[in-house]
Amino acid sequence: MSLKKIIRKNIEDSAVTEPKIANEAVTAEKLGTDFITGLDELTSVAEDDNLMIYDTSAGVLKKVSKSNTTTLTSPTFSSVSPDNSQTADGGNITFTITGSGFTAGTNARLIGASGQRLNFTSVTRTSTTSITATIARSSLLQAQSPYGIQVINGEGLAVTTASLITIDNIPIFNTAAGSLGTFTEGDSIDIEVSAYDPDSTSGITYELQSGSLPAGLSLVNESGDSCRIQGTASAVDADTTSNFTLRATDSASNTTSRAFSITIEDFALNGLRFDDGSSDYLNRTPSGAGNRRTWTWSCWFKRSTLGTNQRFFSFGESDGDPQTLLKFNTSDQLKLEIYNSSTLGELITNRVFRDVSAWYHLVVAMDTTNGTAGNRMRIYINGSEETSFSTDTNPSLNTDTEANNSILHRIGNISTSEYFDGYMAEVVMIDGSQLTPTSFGETDSNGVWIPKKYSGSFGTNGFHLDFADGADLGNDVSGNDNDFTENNLTSIDKVEDTPQNNYATLNALVPASRLGTISDGNLKIISSGDNFYSPSTIYVSKGKWYAEFKLTDATRGGVIGAISSNANLNTSFWGGTYGTGISAFNNLIYNYNNSGGTTSFTGTISQNDIIGIALDMDNKKIYAYHNGSLLTTSISGNVLNDYDLSTVDDYWTIGFGNDSTYTIESNFGNPISTISSGNSDANGYGNFEYAVPSGYFALNTKNLAEYG
Repeated sequence: MSLKKIIRKNIEDSAVTEPKIANEAVTAEKLGTDFITGLDELTSVAEDDNLMIYDTSAGVLKKVSKSNTTTLTSPTFSSVSPDNSQTADGGNITFTITGSGFTAGTNARLIGASGQRLNFTSVTRTSTTSITATIARSSLLQAQSPYGIQVINGEGLAVTTASLITIDNIPIFNTAAGSLGTFTEGDSIDIEVSAYDPDSTSGITYELQSGSLPAGLSLVNESGDSCRIQGTASAVDADTTSNFTLRATDSASNTTSRAFSITIEDFALNGLRFDDGSSDYLNRTPSGAGNRRTWTWSCWFKRSTLGTNQRFFSFGESDGDPQTLLKFNTSDQLKLEIYNSSTLGELITNRVFRDVSAWYHLVVAMDTTNGTAGNRMRIYINGSEETSFSTDTNPSLNTDTEANNSILHRIGNISTSEYFDGYMAEVVMIDGSQLTPTSFGETDSNGVWIPKKYSGSFGTNGFHLDFADGADLGNDVSGNDNDFTENNLTSIDKVEDTPQNNYATLNALVPASRLGTISDGNLKIISSGDNFYSPSTIYVSKGKWYAEFKLTDATRGGVIGAISSNANLNTSFWGGTYGTGISAFNNLIYNYNNSGGTTSFTGTISQNDIIGIALDMDNKKIYAYHNGSLLTTSISGNVLNDYDLSTVDDYWTIGFGNDSTYTIESNFGNPISTISSGNSDANGYGNFEYAVPSGYFALNTKNLAEYG
C-alpha cells in the first residue's frame, strides 16, 4: 500500500458522514491522560519485530527488528598536548587530542575564552581515541586565552571542554618567594633562582626590578631558565637584610616578578694580641665536668716569636699531672698531648709553622670513644687534616682528658711559663662533639680558607671568645657565660688584625744577627748596635701607604723609611742602594738617602714623637711627617732624597733600622700604646695618632686587594 497526500480543501462537507466536531469542542482540559479510554494501542509497547520506519528513498513503511538498530554515542575528551603556545615561536603548532568515540568524519575546533569559534587548518583522525589538529600560532590570540576544544564525531555528536590551551603565558617561578638564606659577611655566596615558561622552551632572562642585592653580590643570567646571585658578601656593621624584587622575562616579553630577601650577618672578627714578655693569658675553672672524651677546640692564630715553647691551651693545674695540652715546641712543631702520670696520647707534627705574616686556622677534634684509634685525636690546619707526625700515639678507647673537667683551664700559657706570643681570634670550645673544620670555616671563590660563623651547640662547658669587648676580653658569647679572666691583657691588646683583614707587622724572619729584640706582636723593636733593621711583612708595587713610628729615644732614633725587597737581609743596606728614609739623631731629623748622604730637615724631634711615613708607589716617592706635619728640607723640598724607587725594585715596604741603640714602636694600624686621638684611613681601617694623608691607606690585605 502507499500513502498519498490529500489537500484539505478537496474534502467536501458532504464527504464526512459522521457528525463533525464542533469548533472549540476539544480543549486542553479534555486532553487529559484519563480522557481517552479503551484504546490499548496508545499504551502498549511494540514488540522487537514490530518497529516501523519510513524509508524515504522507497516511500514506504518498513518493519525493522529492534536488535538491528545502532545506539548513537557522544565522543569523550581526555587530554590535549601541548597545552600552551608561544606566538613568538612562529609557524604552525599541532595539537594531539585524545579521548574516545572519534568515529569516521570526526572534526574539531577551538573555542576562545569569549566563546569565539576558531577552526583548525587541518584535522586528522588517527584512531577512535586520537586526532591531531594543526593551526598557525599567529591565529591564537592571548586575548582569547585560555582556549577550549570542541570535538564533533561523524554522527554530529559533540563534546566541548573549556580552558585548556594558554597563549603567551607569563613565566612561572620555581623558586619560592621570601628569604633566599642567611649568610655571614665574607661568605662566598652562590644562589640559584629559576622560573619556567609554560608555553615555550626558550630561555628566561632576569633583572633586578627594585630594591638591592647585598653589597658584594651580583645577578648573573645563565642560559636556560635560571639565574644566579653570586659573589662575596661585604662586611656589615650589623645583621642586614636586603629586600629586592626580580623580574623574569620570556622570549615573548611576558614578565612576572617575585620578591626575595637575603640576610648578611655581622661577623667582624677581633684579634687579641698576646705578648710573652708581658705574661699575657686567660683562665677559668669550670664549675662541673662536661664531656671529657669528646670535644672540639678551634681558633685562628698568627705567630710572632718563633723557636720557643708556647701554649695554646693547658687543661690542668700546672705543667704536671694530669694535663691535656696543645703547644708549639722549640722546633715550631705542633704538639697535642694527653698526660696522666704518663703520656696517654700524643701527636707531634712533622710540619713546622714559621710564617709570621699569615693567619692559620687550627682545629683539634677529640673523641676517645671512637672505635678507630687513628680518629680519636685529630688536628686540622686551614681546613685540611694533618696526617704526618713525628710522634703518633693514640689514646686508649674511652680515655678521659682534662678538657671540660672541673680543673683550671688556661689559654696562652701553663703556670708561669710557655706564654703564647702572637695573635688569636675566634676561640671556640665545643663540649660533647667532635667536629670538622667546616663548622668554623669555608673555602671562598678564590680557593682561600676563611672564617665562618659557628651556628651549632656549644655543650655545657663550651665557650666562644670573640674578643669584641675591649673592657671584657674574656667574655664568653656562646650563651653559656663561661667567661675567662684576663691576665695582663688590656683593651690596647684588642686589635683589628684578624684572618679577615691581615695587617702588616715587623718581619721576625730577618736573621737574628740583624733583627734585635722584637716584641708586642712584632710591633716593637730594640736595637743594640749598628746594622739592625726590620722591614714589614707586606711589600707593595703600587698604591699609597701609611704607617707611624714612635721613637722612645730621640738621641738614637734609627732610620725610618722604605726598604726594597731586593735588600740583602744579611747585610746593612741603609745608606746603600736598597733603603731610603729619615734618621732621628741627636734630636735632629735627617734625610738619609740611598747614597749615604744626609740633609737636615727643619725642626727637632723629642722623645715619644711620632714619625709618619707615606709611601707613594704610584709615583715611586716617599714622604715623612713629624707629629702630623709634613717635613721639608731647605734644599730639595719634601720628597725624601728625591729618589725614584723604581730604579731599584718594583716592590718596597715600610720599615726601619740601623743606628746604634734605639727602641721604636711601629703602628701599621694596631698600636701597642694608647692613642689619644684615633684616626683611620679613608676605608675606616687602622687606628693612628695623626690624620692619614689623603689617598693613603693602612697596610692590610683588604686595602691591598683594592689598591695594591
